[in-house]
Amino acid sequence: MWVLWKKVSHASSITAWRLADDLYLHTLSGGRLAQTLASGQQLCISFAVTNQWVMTKSAFHHSANYESLVLFGRASPVSDDREFDAAFQAIINQIEPGRWEQVRAPNAKERKATALFRIPIEEGAFKSRDGGPGEEPEDMALPVWHGVLPA
Repeated sequence: MWVLWKKVSHASSITAWRLADDLYLHTLSGGRLAQTLASGQQLCISFAVTNQWVMTKSAFHHSANYESLVLFGRASPVSDDREFDAAFQAIINQIEPGRWEQVRAPNAKERKATALFRIPIEEGAFKSRDGGPGEEPEDMALPVWHGVLPA
């Protein structure tokens, strides 16, 4: 995620998850990211996954099969304990169903150290590629393998 902090662009790696029509993310309370998110400025959050490498007979046509998503929204801090727990329950149970019921809920000290933000998704765009090599007819005779490799 890119944010503007004191007129300087910063990139931050984040863990984010969706619950209903909102995106949630957490960070250190009082930190630069928490202060920026709390400011209400427009956010642009991007995600990308490369699934496969597409190998071709021409250096120019090499590619990747991928999925990418860009979301826009404005963050608001989550202060209600029930919403805080529901948001963390969602991501923990997405990773392993039923795990929330097996672990200890966050205590007061952990809640104070964690800034949780809800970002209603205002707009988004998805782009992907999935397929094999696209070759020029004259390259087909080259004695080099072409196909798809796992990333």
